[in-house]
Amino acid sequence: MGKVTNVRFSKLAMYPLFLIGQVYIAGFHVIKLIFTGASAEIIHVKTNIENESLRILLVDSVTLTPGSVLISLEGNKFTLLWLKGKEDEALSIKARDELVKGRLEKWLIRAQK
Repeated sequence: MGKVTNVRFSKLAMYPLFLIGQVYIAGFHVIKLIFTGASAEIIHVKTNIENESLRILLVDSVTLTPGSVLISLEGNKFTLLWLKGKEDEALSIKARDELVKGRLEKWLIRAQK
């Protein structure tokens, strides 16, 4: 990967602080999962981010939050080892993807040109 292009850096200025908040929220969620019973699952997630640099930032952000480990990133799809709770068993794929990407993807989509 070379030069970062087609990104509105002004939209990313507050992203690090937002990410820190998301890491803490996810940390408390994972603590709850550990005490209530959790299992690991390999999942495939699709992102709507078109910019390669922002996709990489999304995947890095998701894996910084506790409860997930990146396995692969290919185009707009990435594979994670994900820690899930018992209540997550009934989630649709779309709902699960939203839970994994959360508000991170929405923030990064706004930064695309």
